[in-house]
Amino acid sequence: AQPHHVFRVPLAGRTPEDLWSGLNQEWRRNIRRAEKEGVEVVLGGAAELPEFYRLLRVTEERDGFRLGRSLAYYQRQYTVLNAEEPGRMKLYLARHRGEILAAHTMITVGRRVWYQTGASADHRREVRPSNALQWRMLLDAHALGADV
Repeated sequence: AQPHHVFRVPLAGRTPEDLWSGLNQEWRRNIRRAEKEGVEVVLGGAAELPEFYRLLRVTEERDGFRLGRSLAYYQRQYTVLNAEEPGRMKLYLARHRGEILAAHTMITVGRRVWYQTGASADHRREVRPSNALQWRMLLDAHALGADV
């Protein structure tokens, strides 16, 4: 399965404040809510890919789609891309009260960054873990010097 839509966020020449002000009010509110609720965003590694995949299956079931990719696909992708260039593929995790509630992957090639796949639990969605993850990924892409 391929995405139906691709959104490009121009990063070159912008500050984090510009990026923040470019978000709509609901997104800013959701990010602040995640911070207030204590959602912690961390980088994971290969060891957390099974949890990412479990959450992906939950997401597919909840939202009525199927990517058709196996855990082995993501494990191989992570290994191969990071062997080419350390940090090329990153796994971001959102934790709340010690539990991983969301996990997203990000791939960097040159000065371009892609938010590849996102997954989230069915419970505690009100603490907005995915919003926190995507904001952190956007800031990290900006810090890397990505153009888009």
